[in-house]
Amino acid sequence: MGSRGPIPKRSEQRMGNRTKKELATDKAPAAADVTAPAPDPDWHPIARMYWDSFHGSGQVRFWEPSDWVAAFDAMEEITQYKNAGRRSSQMRAAIDSILARLAVTDGDRRRLRIELTRGLEESEDGSGAEVTLLDEYRDTGYG
Repeated sequence: MGSRGPIPKRSEQRMGNRTKKELATDKAPAAADVTAPAPDPDWHPIARMYWDSFHGSGQVRFWEPSDWVAAFDAMEEITQYKNAGRRSSQMRAAIDSILARLAVTDGDRRRLRIELTRGLEESEDGSGAEVTLLDEYRDTGYG
């Protein structure tokens, strides 16, 4: 899995053949029970917003107990950073790195080849939702 360079295209946007190496994946069983630790009540409000948002985010279904610990540690670091009188750009870069490894943004997830979908269910005629929207746009006379 690459973590540097430009953000890869979504799988449906990629063209060409894939080599066996690009398709190969090592697999291991996941933890049987993954639960998030309780949040610290003393966290900075932004750290708490991040924590609360994780519980509704799709990427957390891939998280293991160690990922939750990394997220907990990141919230501690965010709290220290936000409460510091003088903020360090190096500390901010470290926080951003932790959040990137946790696949917090869409770009981070695409680098890890994780794509979350929302509301792109197939319609009865087999066309995707985005096609229907374009047809509606054309029917208005603007297209």
